[in-house]
Amino acid sequence: MALGLFISIFVATIFEMMSIGMIIPIVSAIFNPSSIEKFKFLILSENLIDDFFFGNIVFYLLFIIFIVYVIKSLYLFFHNYLLSKYIK
Repeated sequence: MALGLFISIFVATIFEMMSIGMIIPIVSAIFNPSSIEKFKFLILSENLIDDFFFGNIVFYLLFIIFIVYVIKSLYLFFHNYLLSKYIK
């Protein structure tokens, strides 16, 4: 049980770091649209980024952040449930 709890804490930490780390690129893209050019390596095709206009890219990035936060919240709920079972 302790090993499972340790793994759960490790995964929760990864989710927390990922969710905090996603905020800075989004804020940068909103306030400075030319900063998206720096992240072309994340897109599979360079033509794909040229086909999207700025509004679509920001919308998709915000949607991805929303999904990550929902998954993180569900996982942390499960993590806290395991933690409360371990403490009892």
